[in-house]
Amino acid sequence: ASKVLVRLQNRYQKLKKAKDSDAQMLADSMNLRLELTTQELLVEDLKSGESARQRNAAQLLQSLGPRVAALLIDITKREQDYRVRKIAANLLQKLGPHAAERLKQVLALEISADERSRILDIIDTLTSDLKNELVVALSDEDPDVRGAAYRLAERLNDSRIVEWLLEFARSQQPILA
Repeated sequence: ASKVLVRLQNRYQKLKKAKDSDAQMLADSMNLRLELTTQELLVEDLKSGESARQRNAAQLLQSLGPRVAALLIDITKREQDYRVRKIAANLLQKLGPHAAERLKQVLALEISADERSRILDIIDTLTSDLKNELVVALSDEDPDVRGAAYRLAERLNDSRIVEWLLEFARSQQPILA
């Protein structure tokens, strides 16, 4: 199924680039949202652990472009398997800076501590501009979120982060130190 969808997406891209107005109208009619069952199949392929299925699903998702950003963000927050979240993060990164900004917004608005932690585990795949997100996460009341934030700070390996961590260590709130 993913091979068929990849070919359709390739055809869509060619039609979209065509100068002919009829071809562009046909391309616009092809630009439909993925049905829920198709999304579920793709997620199952990503979760399968079989490299061929994962690769095909990733290629298809990449070819669908920005219209799968919401699905990829959902995978990054809900999927427990780090490898699957990392694949979704890599695909989001290929969508550009807008996807990174959207993931930052989701992180800021997320209620579930587990989902915030999962996002923090992969967000540096998309961007290293995470000062505000780190400050908030480091002061989170949930110890798992704080732990994910400290791991993120370590991965970012930025001298400015050391300064922020020192500020937290000196803070009046012992839980943060």
